[in-house]
Amino acid sequence: MNETKHRIICAWSALLAELPMEKIHLDDILGIAEVSRDTFYYYFDGVSGMPVDILEEEADEILDKLDLAEDGEGALYELLSFLRNRRMMLMRLYASEYQPYVTEFADAVSMKLARILLSGKGERTAYKGFACGMLADGISGCIRRYMANEGETVLMSDGFTEMLLHYAEHIV
Repeated sequence: MNETKHRIICAWSALLAELPMEKIHLDDILGIAEVSRDTFYYYFDGVSGMPVDILEEEADEILDKLDLAEDGEGALYELLSFLRNRRMMLMRLYASEYQPYVTEFADAVSMKLARILLSGKGERTAYKGFACGMLADGISGCIRRYMANEGETVLMSDGFTEMLLHYAEHIV
């Protein structure tokens, strides 16, 4: 990602950690990011469109990281770390009109993780697609509860991680 665009996103994220989205103004972002209006509009259509653009970038970033993980366990820990580091932003977006985009994000990363967890599980493929969908739905549900501030202890617990890895190992 371009360094200037990254500064703008970081400025918006910092403001979002402190303020509701409707209280974030362009001038505040420009001041923190130290960029001009023209520079801002080069990267974004406006403040209201930033969450969708940022979620797309975040999804690309975590999907790339999941691809680079050495195994399913590494991918799972990569996703959990990613969610922890972006929790406030994801929670604020999930509680806003952007919830459908955040849900789409959760579904995409969950399906990717499920595929990674189930890769190389032998030739028993008759139920593999179904199992992958079920596993992805479970992961996505936990992520959405985490973003809704309802499931922090479940998603981030060692027991959840162990259960998920055990389930993936024995599902097919």
